[in-house]
Amino acid sequence: MDMEDIVKCGKQLKACPYYASRMALDDAEIILISHAGIVSSGARSGVSLKLQDNVLILDEAHGLTAALENAHCAPVSVKQLSSVKTFL
Repeated sequence: MDMEDIVKCGKQLKACPYYASRMALDDAEIILISHAGIVSSGARSGVSLKLQDNVLILDEAHGLTAALENAHCAPVSVKQLSSVKTFL
């Protein structure tokens, strides 16, 4: 089943694949999720996904480093750094 088939099926059933997949999580034996979804506790809690007592298999694990960096970083401007410097 390709993406077009999934969209067509969803329209016919008047169902949303996103919410259907969230409902199916409790009964699922295998879950596919992006690196970003794994490293973000907020994303995991949003779908009630727990890593404890589960097996985690990483496809393309070289992408995990970038996902970790993106999940735990924030842009900082020179103005913000200057403001912080005045408090030190």
